[in-house]
Amino acid sequence: MMWLKQLFSRRRLYNDLSEEIREHLEEKIEELVAGGMSRKEAAAAARREFGNVRLTEEDSRAVWRWAPIEDFFTDVRFGARMLRKNPDLLRLPFSPWRWASPPTGPFSVTSVRGC
Repeated sequence: MMWLKQLFSRRRLYNDLSEEIREHLEEKIEELVAGGMSRKEAAAAARREFGNVRLTEEDSRAVWRWAPIEDFFTDVRFGARMLRKNPDLLRLPFSPWRWASPPTGPFSVTSVRGC
């Protein structure tokens, strides 16, 4: 059941990751300031050396992600949101006339036989 606990504590893990990345960036800035750079130059150099912080966070999260499960829950939330906005979507598949109508259109029996 550890996987279930990890699934629901994702936000905390993501926040911990962001905090740790920022700590590494701050350490690098402090190291450059101790080497004689101004704080502003050190921050710019550290960011250049470290790379894009957001991209690093997203790449790290992608490694931890459980894609099929998270995508399933995302799809369920999206479907529920769409049904709340337009409840008429439920009426179409369950209406009796939907199933009672004869097949028509390009794939009807007469078009298959060529009559």
